Amino acid sequence: QSLEELFLNENKLENIDSYSLFTNLTQVKILYLNWNYLSSIKSKIFRSIHGDNSSFLIESLFLSQNFIEIIESNAFIHLRNLIKLYLQNNSIKILYQSIFYGMFSLKYLSLSTNYIVKIEKNAFYSLSYLEYLYLDDNLLENIETYSFNDLNKVINNKMLLSHQYISNVDSYSFNGLLNVPILDLSFNNLVSIKNFTFHGMFTLLELILEFNFIREIDTNALNGLF
Repeated sequence: QSLEELFLNENKLENIDSYSLFTNLTQVKILYLNWNYLSSIKSKIFRSIHGDNSSFLIESLFLSQNFIEIIESNAFIHLRNLIKLYLQNNSIKILYQSIFYGMFSLKYLSLSTNYIVKIEKNAFYSLSYLEYLYLDDNLLENIETYSFNDLNKVINNKMLLSHQYISNVDSYSFNGLLNVPILDLSFNNLVSIKNFTFHGMFTLLELILEFNFIREIDTNALNGLF
């Protein structure tokens, strides 16, 4: 197989058969599936013809501007060489635990402009090399403890979590974001800042909390930022 780039943008694809379409495309490095009608990413959809122990060479996967709401468990488990994943402008609602498991080389992940209301603990498990994470323009209501665990290499110039519906941020929610200089939580529904909320953000230079409904800031809420 010599095909390295496959362009399937702006078509009418609603479903991808994991057993026929991709099984032989083991040498493809860039796959474009933007502007289709995909509603889900099924488990092991990129399973190789060589079996479960092999992996694809895909480095960039474009899935934006679809209607993706469901990402099944182990959907990306064979994309161990993937570097960039574009999932913006879809209908994703929940980032389940270990939803991105298997993408050990991923450096860029865009989840902007979805309908994400919840990030489960360890949702980003195995993404220890991720450098850029985009979550802006979603519908987040709650950020749980250790939501961003293992993301110690994320180096976004600015972590955008503004203009959402966040009313609760648990203690240690941002633990693991060691290299993020700016965190923007403005224009949300926060009413309080709990102890150790920003613990672990050792390089944070700017914290933007304006345009919320904050009435209370616990004594150790900003612990570790000074």
